[in-house]
Amino acid sequence: MLAQTDYSDIHQTDDFRENVRKCQNLIALSMYTDGGRYSKTGGFEGWPIVAFFLDLPPILRDKYSNIIFMGFWYSKTKPNWNFVFDRIGSISQFNFDGKNYRIKFLQVIADIPAKQSLLSMINVQGYDCCLNCNIHGEHVPQHGVVFPHTVIEPRNVDTFLDKVAGVNDTSRLFLLIDKFPQGFVIDPMHSVYRGPIQDDVKKLLSGFKLNANERLLIKFDKEDQQQLDILVSK
Repeated sequence: MLAQTDYSDIHQTDDFRENVRKCQNLIALSMYTDGGRYSKTGGFEGWPIVAFFLDLPPILRDKYSNIIFMGFWYSKTKPNWNFVFDRIGSISQFNFDGKNYRIKFLQVIADIPAKQSLLSMINVQGYDCCLNCNIHGEHVPQHGVVFPHTVIEPRNVDTFLDKVAGVNDTSRLFLLIDKFPQGFVIDPMHSVYRGPIQDDVKKLLSGFKLNANERLLIKFDKEDQQQLDILVSK
């Protein structure tokens, strides 16, 4: 049977509530960027840098009319983030109609390659590529770098300052976002909707076997598919 449960948003986090408590006129923002080619020929990539108002509910947060367009990088090379953020500038507070407002970037959303670029880290094929923990990859012939099952610890923030353990340089976002690197959150498009969720739904719709010799483990019947349609269309 399918079940519907409540979702949680940044509004429910202790960090968001603490920021709102400290600053009554807070403008909380989320930053997003990603690179992509706009033609099949040529090596140019476009990288829009945009921001979203976190005070808005999720259904309105990504609406085109509510997006803040901060900049656009178009080049054959990856963005030079120092150059980008120098041009964008920095406004942390302003006064309007007699009230003081504070601007804070509470989160950054990006897929893994863009995230590694923003953090000035090695790419995902590197030995120390995780921003969250201290796992260290091992090179296995004919398989490349693999990550063993082992006890891990949270990554020490000092590695981003000392430029060690996979960190190439100091990230420009170190002083820009409220908490670094905790402010880098999961990219929902690639890691949720187009990732595990999409794979799981395909398996539920078409049936799933661990291998060709086993019986079908699970498959949605017509009633379950109708319930799924109702859930995703709300």
